[in-house]
Amino acid sequence: MQMDGSHLDSLQFDIDITDFAVDEKGFWLLGQDTTRTKTGLWHYDNKNGKFSTVKIFVNDDKDFFPTGMYKYNELLVVFISRIDKSMLLGLGGTRPYMFVSKDNGKTWHKFYSSNVNSLNTRSFYKDKRMLAYIMPGEIFICNFDEMEK
Repeated sequence: MQMDGSHLDSLQFDIDITDFAVDEKGFWLLGQDTTRTKTGLWHYDNKNGKFSTVKIFVNDDKDFFPTGMYKYNELLVVFISRIDKSMLLGLGGTRPYMFVSKDNGKTWHKFYSSNVNSLNTRSFYKDKRMLAYIMPGEIFICNFDEMEK
């Protein structure tokens, strides 16, 4: 959109976007394909107009769904949840997964713990640290500097 309001342009992607981040190179889009079976991260490059898949985290499984992402410099953190029917005495619940890339999506590290029920309330300090509330009276601390490179 131009500042004087005389022009409005838009982009349309063939994915259901859950969260996104913007940097100087373009847009990072977290979501699912239109069949809701592939959960992934896509990138749109402003310079050349190229739309590409960065990573498909889950393929052919409707029990997984994206919940959020964080982008700072080359750090990408993606949060995905999975419906777990064995939780809550068989009533079901969700289990969080966290995927971390420190090189703009070239390589990924996966975090999953059966003891963590939630990573939804989270706070980041640049590309150094994340704190998340995981259950009453407990927080999860992830120091990105100490993770494997």
